[in-house]
Formats: sequence, structure tokens, C-alpha cells
Amino acid sequence: MMNIGERLKGLRTKKGLSLEELAKDAEVSASFLSQVERNIVSPSIKSLKRISHILNVPLGYFFSEEEYKGVVLIQRRKKIKVYEELTKGIWTRRIVPLIFCLLSKEDTKDKLSSHEGEEAGYVVKGKVELEIGDKIYSLKEGDSVYLCHPKPHRLKNIGRGNAIVFWVVSKPH
Repeated sequence: MMNIGERLKGLRTKKGLSLEELAKDAEVSASFLSQVERNIVSPSIKSLKRISHILNVPLGYFFSEEEYKGVVLIQRRKKIKVYEELTKGIWTRRIVPLIFCLLSKEDTKDKLSSHEGEEAGYVVKGKVELEIGDKIYSLKEGDSVYLCHPKPHRLKNIGRGNAIVFWVVSKPH
């Protein structure tokens, strides 16, 4: 079972912050923070979001059953079908890495898609078209792209063999 107070106190002490220091930065009282740490009261999402930012952990850290260690290794032993989310099931992530494996002439979707946050892609193998709105960009092995304010887009394999593209989407805070 989740224990927000225990996780908060452990992280705060590990970072060497006093109740008063964290409370001031998080714009809450030290007595309120003490009550949160003792699981007497529950913080609002807004307060918890400020606290997670100050402690440099994702908001999901407080809701995850797993201990946050900064490094998560996920090993795959199966073939990728069109795309796969590489960190599926991890609540503490701020980025979502994806790998696309597109057969010749295959695309990611029938319609264009968009997501909140920034995105970046790297063509590992093959040649693809990136359609962004009404513009089409041709990318080949070794090319990369960065989308600051993503608009609706999709990838299409325009090569003869398989195309592999590594893609990362940031999650807004």
C-alpha cells in the first residue's frame, strides 16, 4: 500500500532538508508538512506537485509501489509490432520512449496524432517520411527531428526494407 508520508519524509531527509526548509519552498506550513509525513492529512495534488519539483522527483514517485532508484532496466525478449512503449508501467517517468518498427510502406496510423509535451525522434534504420500537418519531411538512417510544439503528425516507412525509429515524448509537468 502507498505511504505518501513515509516516502516524503525519507526523501526529504535523504536530501538533507529540514521540515521548515521544504515547507517554505513548497509554500505550506511546517506543521502541515509534518502531518503529511505522519499520514495524518493528505496533501493536495498542487502541493504534492510543488514538493516533487523541489525534491527533483516525478509526481508519480509518491504513488508508485516501487522504490525510485533513478535507473530502471527493462529487458525485452520479443519482436516489436509497429511500436512499443519502452517504459510501460513505470509511474515515475517524465518521458515516454517508443520504438517503431515499420514494414515497407507501413505508417504509424491512418490519421495524424499529437501529444502534449515535446518530442524527438531518431531514425535507427531505413527511410521514413514524417508528416506534420500539411508538410512532409524525408528522414533517413542517422537523421533526427525535434518537435517543440508538436502538431498532428505520423511516420511512414518509404524504404524497401524495415524502418526502425526511436521516438521520445516528454510529459508535461
